[in-house]
Amino acid sequence: MTRRGASTRPCVVEKMTEFLRSATERHTREETVSRISELAERYAPTTQWFIDTMNAMFAIGGDVAGGIFRARTRTSTLNPNP
Repeated sequence: MTRRGASTRPCVVEKMTEFLRSATERHTREETVSRISELAERYAPTTQWFIDTMNAMFAIGGDVAGGIFRARTRTSTLNPNP
């Protein structure tokens, strides 16, 4: 992907965070939290942006975030060499 595409990723994550605010269906919230965390981890332009993004995600979607991260941790433990 071009550099221009890479610079739009934080904007996409911010839009997804705003969407999470209005999402009411549990499955939709879980998927959105999962995708926000994956994109933020992979494409964070700065450490501070990553921290701010994750804090916002937990503040808005903390009700579903715990299960997502437990599942990711369990999968990483079972397969330490992805």
